[in-house]
Amino acid sequence: MTGFLTAGRLRDFKENAAVTINLIGANFREAAERLEAFDPEGAGAALALVSQQLRYLRSQTDEFGWLKNFLSDLPAAFNRLAELTALAAKTADDFNYLKSDAVGLMLYQKGEALIGLLERLQNNSRQMAELIGQLEEQTRGLNYPLPAELGPLKTKLYLTEQTLLPLIDWLKNPTPQHLLLLFQNPSEIRPAGGFLGSYADVVFDRGSLVNLEVRDIYDSDGQLDSKIIPPEPLQEITVNWGSRDANWFFDFPTSARKVIQFLEASKIYKERGTEWSGAIALNVRVIEDLLRLTGPVDLPEKGLTVDDRNFLTEVQREVETAKNKTILKLMTPIIFERLAKLSPQQKESFLRELGGRLKNKDIMLYFEDLVMEAQIKNWRAGGEMLDLPPDFSGNYLAVVNANVGGGKSDAFIKQLISLSAELGTDGLAKNRLIIKRRHEGQNQPDPWYKKDNLDFIQILAPKEAELISLTGGSGKTITPLMDYGSSDYKNDPDLLNWAQGGHLGKKTFSSWLRLSAGETGQLAAEYTTGYQTAGGRYQFIYEKQSGVETELELNLQAPPGFFWQESNSSKFYREVKSPEARLILELNLRPL
Repeated sequence: MTGFLTAGRLRDFKENAAVTINLIGANFREAAERLEAFDPEGAGAALALVSQQLRYLRSQTDEFGWLKNFLSDLPAAFNRLAELTALAAKTADDFNYLKSDAVGLMLYQKGEALIGLLERLQNNSRQMAELIGQLEEQTRGLNYPLPAELGPLKTKLYLTEQTLLPLIDWLKNPTPQHLLLLFQNPSEIRPAGGFLGSYADVVFDRGSLVNLEVRDIYDSDGQLDSKIIPPEPLQEITVNWGSRDANWFFDFPTSARKVIQFLEASKIYKERGTEWSGAIALNVRVIEDLLRLTGPVDLPEKGLTVDDRNFLTEVQREVETAKNKTILKLMTPIIFERLAKLSPQQKESFLRELGGRLKNKDIMLYFEDLVMEAQIKNWRAGGEMLDLPPDFSGNYLAVVNANVGGGKSDAFIKQLISLSAELGTDGLAKNRLIIKRRHEGQNQPDPWYKKDNLDFIQILAPKEAELISLTGGSGKTITPLMDYGSSDYKNDPDLLNWAQGGHLGKKTFSSWLRLSAGETGQLAAEYTTGYQTAGGRYQFIYEKQSGVETELELNLQAPPGFFWQESNSSKFYREVKSPEARLILELNLRPL
């Protein structure tokens, strides 16, 4: 009878122990997830439950020795996770301080404190990654797996450390560092986001912002001696290529490098030896967000009060009518100073708005340092064009607009992009793309909004794409202002590559579309693309142009005898009212 009771208790306990061990694993995972989200309080609560469960198991080891092997290894792992959580708590505090006070530290000449904060974050990121490595070793062979979230977290922490190192070195450099701020106006859209009317040279000295100089882009171009042949679509409106038109590439890193190259060649900066370490592009919507947060800005010199509702109108009026363009020059330092004085609630709102603008390509960053640039691309904040892998199976699309001599009419253009693709069993897809545009500026009082919208449209498709037809465009013959063949003007290698259709392995189809105010028009393209029939995996990738508000429609017809797993139908349809910077749809074809 005693043996029977002992066997029954053992069976019951084993069942309870199995449940408890599963709970320990679940709470380890919860702690890891909280840790990744920098929620030390939540991680601590999960660890407290682990501790209770461990005490229960330990209380049974005298009677049931089979648990000893398990428990001999588990406390070490538990201790490592506890250390990890404690370190995460310190890191979370520093991270929150960075979010709330980084701008203030830079503006109020407290760069050394900013550098110290970044060094702690870098140090702690490395230590946390090392602790996760130790956890991986100590839990290997236990009866439950290491929380899956910890592996990617370790990688992220090492990446954070590697990203912070060059940033810290950049800030600590004894030579003042220059960062370029590019103000892009999407009312006159260009491939990288909008016409570059103004820019700012932002100078840091050991982490402190020591100078902020806003200039009209024509100031630097007026001091440019180089003679470069501009892109063909611009040759009717300008003789020489300069920084004002250098954001001609859809790939923002290419545009940023080209703008920097022109600025550094201008006498204004060449004589000073000024070199820029990177660039940040902002479009006017970001400035409007900032004005909503910081409040109206009084400009007695201009007899104006500028807020988020009239900012674009006033800046545009100044650009079109005034010789001395100073609104941005006067406003920018005031906005920067007010950012440092935002309340905690306003700072949270600012960070949310900032995140949304980054996702929408209203803000794009570029750094010369390869490690920092790689991390920016990981964050999808670089505005770079996606380089498709060799085994890519699916379809890629980007539609790139460029306003050439159409005033500021893009402020009132509505655009719809509709792509239909019929997939065949031979690995080819027949695509029909319709780009519909409507000019709604007919009732605007300012003439630059009512001008004919003359749009140079580029369609980027996979490199194996073959054009069947391109219809509906307005057609245009370019008559250059100069005969470049008999001049000393030179070709730019990046422009030569672009002219040959080189867009990082993409095929380019292009045309023009002219719209008068109140009109609607469309461009239609038919072309084939390939895909891999084996495996059934199909990807659709759409990349948005910065500054362009557009709607997207996608219709996919499966090959005969197949259906789309995601729609459980031979047809897949998706409508996106306002796509983010990069839309990736992972789809699967299945036989009927």
